[in-house]
Amino acid sequence: MSDSEPTRSPRLAVATVAYGTFLATITGSAIRVAFPSIVDGLDASWAGIQWVSMVFLLTVTSLLATTGRLGDLYGLKRFYAGGQALYVLASALCAAAWSLESLIAFRLLQATGSAMTAAMGPALIATVSPPHQRGRSMGWIGTAVAVGVSAGPPIGGLLLELGSWRYVFLINLPLGVIGVTAALVLLPRAKRAGPRPQFDVLGSLLLGAGFALLLLGLSQGRTWGWSSVAIMSLLAAGSVLLAGFVSWETRAPAPMLPLSLFRSRVFASAVSSALLLYMSIIGVSFLVVFFLTDGLGLTGWRLGLVMAAQPLGSALTSPFSGRLSDRIGSRPLTVAGTLLAGVSYLLLAWLCAEGDPWLIAAPLALTGVAAGTFGSPNSSAILCAAPKEYLGVAGGVLATARTLGMATGVAIAGAAFGHVFAGGTGGLEMAEYRAEHLPALVAGLRTVLGIATGMALAALVVAALRGSDLASRAEASAEPPLVPGE
Repeated sequence: MSDSEPTRSPRLAVATVAYGTFLATITGSAIRVAFPSIVDGLDASWAGIQWVSMVFLLTVTSLLATTGRLGDLYGLKRFYAGGQALYVLASALCAAAWSLESLIAFRLLQATGSAMTAAMGPALIATVSPPHQRGRSMGWIGTAVAVGVSAGPPIGGLLLELGSWRYVFLINLPLGVIGVTAALVLLPRAKRAGPRPQFDVLGSLLLGAGFALLLLGLSQGRTWGWSSVAIMSLLAAGSVLLAGFVSWETRAPAPMLPLSLFRSRVFASAVSSALLLYMSIIGVSFLVVFFLTDGLGLTGWRLGLVMAAQPLGSALTSPFSGRLSDRIGSRPLTVAGTLLAGVSYLLLAWLCAEGDPWLIAAPLALTGVAAGTFGSPNSSAILCAAPKEYLGVAGGVLATARTLGMATGVAIAGAAFGHVFAGGTGGLEMAEYRAEHLPALVAGLRTVLGIATGMALAALVVAALRGSDLASRAEASAEPPLVPGE
C-alpha cells in the first residue's frame, strides 16, 4: 500500500488486531498448564518457575506506556508489526531454551514484543474506526481476549499430550507469521502532521523502573513477608520513582505521558475505574480456583468447564456493549458493569457455602458479563478522550491499568485470604490445607469477596462521575485525520 492509497477495510484492520490479541492471550493462559512439564524438562524448582511468568508481567507493565509513546512518534503500524515479529522470534527461542535462566531471558524478550502490540492495538483501532464506532471495534477485542483466556488451558493441555512443553511456544511460529503478514498488509500507515517531538528518555526510565519495583514488591509480599526489609524497600523505591516521574513530567519539554490527559474527567475516570474493577475481578478469580480445587475437589475438564463460565460471559457481552456505547456513551454501561460485578461477588459469597461446584458457574458467568459490559465502552472512552497524537500512549495507559490492577488485586486478595485462613486454622497456610479446613477456606473467600464488592462499588462511583463522553467523541470526529505515510 503506497502512502497515498486509502486505508484498507477497517473491519480487516480490526480483525487483524483482534487476531494478534487472541494469539498473545492464548499463549499466556496456555503456558500455566505447561509449568509442571517445564519444571521436569529443565530440572527447575517451583520457586524458580514462577519467574517465567513474573518477568513477563514486570516487563510488559513497565514498557506499555513507553512503547505506546514510541508508536505515537515513529509509527503505530511499524511498532505493532515489529512487536509481533519480536514475539514470534522470542517464542522460537523459548522453545529452544536449554535452562530455566535462558527461558526467563527469552520470556523477557517475548514480553517486550507483547508490550509493543498491547499498547499499539487500541491506538490502531482508534485510527481505523470513527469515534462513533470505536466501542463496537473494541468489543471484538474484548471477545478475542475472553476466547483466548478460555481456550488457552485446553489447547495447552492438548499440545502437552502431543509432544512436550516446547510445543506451547512453537505453535506461535505459524500463527505468528500469519499475524505479522496481516499486520503488514492490512493495517494503516500514518505519521504525525508537523515536526516530531523528542522522546522523553528520563520519563520512560522513571516510569518503567517505578512500576517494575512496585509490582515486584506487590507480587512477592506473601512470599518474602509484607513487613520484610526487601518488600518495604521495593515498595518505597517504586513509589519514589513514580513520584519522581510525576514531578518530571510537569516540566519536561516533551513529556512521555502528558499529565494534562488526566485533566479530562472522562479519561481520568475511565483509567481509575478500570484499575479498581480489574483489581476486584482478578482477586476473586485467583481464589476461586483454589476453592474449587482444594475445597470442592474439582479437577480436569470439570474445573475447566466451571472456570470457562467467566470468559464466556465476557465474550458474549463485549461486542454488544461496545456497539451500544457508540450510541449512548460509556457511562451507563460502565456503571452497569461495575454494579453487576458487585452483585456477582455477593451471589458467589452466598453460594460458596453450598458445596456444589456447578452453582459457582452462575456468579462466575455474571462476573464475565460485568467485565464485558464494562470493558469495551470504557476502552472506547479512553481512546476518544485522548488527542490523536497520543493514541499510542493512551493505549499503553489502558493496558497498564489492567495489568497493574490485576497484580494489585492478587496481592490484596492473597494477603486478606491468608490472614483469615491462618486465623481459622491456627496459623496454617493454604499449602497445608486439609478437608477440615473448609470453613476457614470459605471464610477467607468471603472476606475477599467483601473487599472485591467494595472495590466494585468504588469503581461504580468513579465511573458515574465521568459525565457523558458523547461530546468528546464528537470532538474526536472533528479533528483532522493523521497524514498517511510511514
